[in-house]
Amino acid sequence: MNHDEHDIEFPNNIPYEEIHFSSSGNYCVCFVDVVHSTEEVSKIFSATKVRKYYSIFLNSMAVISRSFGAKIVKNVGDSIIFYFPESSDSTDKEEWDDILDCLQALMDARPIINTKLYQEGLPAINYRISADYGKVEVAKSLSSKDDDLFGATMNMCSKINQFAPINGTVLGGDLYHVLRYLHIDKNEYQLTELGTYSSGHKFPYPVYTLREKTPNLVNPFKRTSKRLARYGSKPDLDQDQKQKSKINIMLVDDDLETRTTFSTILGDENYNVTTFGNGDDAIRNFITATPSHYDLIVSDIRMSPVNGLELYNRIRELSPSIKMLFVSALDGIDEIVSVLPGVRKSHILRKPVSKEYFVETVKTTLGLDAK
Repeated sequence: MNHDEHDIEFPNNIPYEEIHFSSSGNYCVCFVDVVHSTEEVSKIFSATKVRKYYSIFLNSMAVISRSFGAKIVKNVGDSIIFYFPESSDSTDKEEWDDILDCLQALMDARPIINTKLYQEGLPAINYRISADYGKVEVAKSLSSKDDDLFGATMNMCSKINQFAPINGTVLGGDLYHVLRYLHIDKNEYQLTELGTYSSGHKFPYPVYTLREKTPNLVNPFKRTSKRLARYGSKPDLDQDQKQKSKINIMLVDDDLETRTTFSTILGDENYNVTTFGNGDDAIRNFITATPSHYDLIVSDIRMSPVNGLELYNRIRELSPSIKMLFVSALDGIDEIVSVLPGVRKSHILRKPVSKEYFVETVKTTLGLDAK
């Protein structure tokens, strides 16, 4: 039988690869998934409220996981996926202590998250957490600067999430064996076999529940990696190297000419500038960036669909100490300042602004010598 007419012909020279696989490694990966979100969201009739519902949950999960050194991979619907880059060494007990602390902090945050949802007139949220360890393929996309992960470990972690009790955490068998080898399960945490998952590759694959033996009374949003607390956020850099490190600035403006102009000015001052044409993209990037990546955010105010004021409020939820400048043609600076806690008149520059004054204000805001 002749199949020629059904064959797919591929071009000899593919012009580019949208997805590029850069490396492989063994990592701890985690899924956090909302329970019955479709049913709950169907009761919310305001699009703004729906965005707020997801924003409070996803941003809370991102803030806590990043504080323990995790790297956000993606948000998928009502789920957030992240992994721990330092977990490649399965014998590093400090890292695994941090990972378990992170998982517990994520679950302990639920009462605080639900209090915030209640204040916004939104329904309470329930979720499940799953984690596993194993080989993953690391990839990058031309349209994103963030890592993406593929492979059997990612698939298994997603599958076992359904086994987690509501508002509970489960671990895959491969991750369990790492913890047993390090004797972590005998100290602060209780690991109990829940059952097995059967797939085409692993028969059967055990799944374990994770419970903390003694409740941690510290606010989960104020907990952090023990390693970072002991050595600081960059233990491999001395003070002189830190001073020489580039300052990272996020620039957000929906006008291409303005972005280009300000980006060039800041680049000439040796700042590392990342630009965004809208607030949505800026927020997504801020969530997935490493903790404290940005030293300053410079933003327009009049943008759509997320304006500069909304951008400020959302990012302040993620990082209350973030420094921010506004450059806008809008009048009414007093009114703007009145609705933005922590913002002074000096933080709002009126367009057009001279290069010299712009650079001086940026340096002053960063606490640098504005010579």
